[in-house]
Amino acid sequence: MKNEFNPMKYKSYESLPDERKVDFDAVEGGKDFVLKSVEKNPETAHKLAMIYDQTINALRQEIEANDLSYDALLERYSAAAEECNYKEKRQTAEFLKQISDYQILRGGDYDERLKEEFKKRYEFLAYSEKTQDIFIADMGESDLDVAAKLLKDEKFSNKKDLLDKAGIDSNALKQLYELAKDDLSVVKLIVEHCEDADMKVEMLKDIAKTGDKLRENYYFESIQRHIGEVLVRENKHDLIIQLIDDGYLETSSLKNSFHEINSDQLLYDIAVRSKNKEELAYLFKFIANEDVFSRIIGNNGQSLAGLPDQERAKMAVLAKKFLNALTQDLEIHQASDLGEEGNKFVVGIPSESDKLFLAWGNIDAHEYHKHIFQDAEQYFGLDFPKDLRSGGWVEIQRKEPDRLYVKFSRSSGDFGNYSHRVLGRFKENILKSLREKLNNNNIELEIEVSS
Repeated sequence: MKNEFNPMKYKSYESLPDERKVDFDAVEGGKDFVLKSVEKNPETAHKLAMIYDQTINALRQEIEANDLSYDALLERYSAAAEECNYKEKRQTAEFLKQISDYQILRGGDYDERLKEEFKKRYEFLAYSEKTQDIFIADMGESDLDVAAKLLKDEKFSNKKDLLDKAGIDSNALKQLYELAKDDLSVVKLIVEHCEDADMKVEMLKDIAKTGDKLRENYYFESIQRHIGEVLVRENKHDLIIQLIDDGYLETSSLKNSFHEINSDQLLYDIAVRSKNKEELAYLFKFIANEDVFSRIIGNNGQSLAGLPDQERAKMAVLAKKFLNALTQDLEIHQASDLGEEGNKFVVGIPSESDKLFLAWGNIDAHEYHKHIFQDAEQYFGLDFPKDLRSGGWVEIQRKEPDRLYVKFSRSSGDFGNYSHRVLGRFKENILKSLREKLNNNNIELEIEVSS
């Protein structure tokens, strides 16, 4: 049986069998060798070979200087993992990766024992930090072809640092995009790195030419969400709707940003284009203008053209519930006393009522948001449906001996973001209750955008 060729058995280029030298390039005057690049562009291949040459030399010196025994390191890594010694585990993993990098760059492969051990410990099998630092340091700022190759290399994990070196120049990013656009995982990073919203949109439109196969691609959907978030923050409302109508964005691309949208008209425009009733119910939580709900209710939900006919009337009934909640007094409940730190609040509409309820408490008495809801349900004898719930945190600071600053912020891990604009409609009611519960008339209240 023919033995499989193993380049790790050979110490120099000259020691390689003559018939295998064609697969490798000599480095350091023949003292070592590197696997010949499959890169078709000769200029790019030369740049990569130079970087690999520097890396192999540095890794060999590191391995020799530290007298790193592979078997001993593997045992040490396993022991550190078993003992939960994370510092030792991380350091040993780095050494193991350096030895692996030296082997891989010279045409070898990962040791099977290492693959198994890393898999067992959920350790990512990537280039070592040292190797990646050398790659980035030796890459010229204008070597975008090399940057694209490294970004598409799954073993190269420090992609953000590489993009930082490439910079934010529009022309450079356009070139990088063109070189890497066949890999959507890399395109996602480039789009997020780009600071020009219009250029992000140009890239989105170009990617979309690929066709319908993108529609359920995780990276494409992530790009859509990112661009949706950027356009919301830049208040480019007309562009958002145009991109939805032209098929470049979905209404779901905006879902993570509903709580940041300050325009009820934009929320309405998204609502009438939504094709998902659960998404629509979630969007309703962030509409703060009763006129928008009235428009939906007025034609029995027929404006919700994205939904099947039978669903429109049902959503009109839900819209009526939200409308009533905006026009009635806010019901406030204190589940437990507020302290100067560690407080949470919840907002919801119960099944049995069209009123909006706000409740708060401290995390010692009510650790999770759901515990505050449970307290409110028991106190009022009501049920709060999960899709009508939201929450956040209450921060209290003493600005002066007799003056308090209260801030509503963040979100609920269980129930998501709240609407700062809906709560803002009831700011005076909330202030009145806080003054009573905290026994202090000198209170400043801020309701932040949920995050």
